[in-house]
Amino acid sequence: PSLTTIFPTSSPTNWDKSTSTTQPTAFIRTAFPTGTTRLDEVRSVLVLIIYVSVGDEDIIDASASLFTPDTPQYAALDWISNQDELGLELDEAADEHILERYVLALLYYSTNGPSWENSVSNKFISPLHVCNWVGVSCDSDLRVNRLHFANNNLVGQLPTELAMIKRLSGDINFTGNNLSGFIPSELGVLTG
Repeated sequence: PSLTTIFPTSSPTNWDKSTSTTQPTAFIRTAFPTGTTRLDEVRSVLVLIIYVSVGDEDIIDASASLFTPDTPQYAALDWISNQDELGLELDEAADEHILERYVLALLYYSTNGPSWENSVSNKFISPLHVCNWVGVSCDSDLRVNRLHFANNNLVGQLPTELAMIKRLSGDINFTGNNLSGFIPSELGVLTG
């Protein structure tokens, strides 16, 4: 489906309930109101992308941390919004790239990225395309399809959002790190 950012109107809108479905079939992306921060714009786009990726039942759980400072999700959002020099355009054509970039930044912030063995020297979370980040492999369409972070001093828990990378195969390697918790069950839907 196509994505849209929906903002409130200044007056009520007539709604024909007889033609309504239980779930929106498309979103229409519009310009952001004057005064909207880049962080708010990126967050709005990510919430819509997550909605399409996980469905309506899980949207609150999947996006709630984007609104909570001191979470890895918020740190990843802040990096993309305010520090990422690549500055991806917030258009539909870039949705999958935005999501991949966000999820990989989230991996970094969830697993103590600054202490990784290869984080600084290989410019992880840098202005480079994610296909040039250490441990990340991409297919011929420049979409992430493999993650190899063996023996890289990752500490913490893997984010469930890894499963949102659509082309990620079962070829993931996190051995030799200090990861805790369970392997997210969402990663079980990945195909090889």
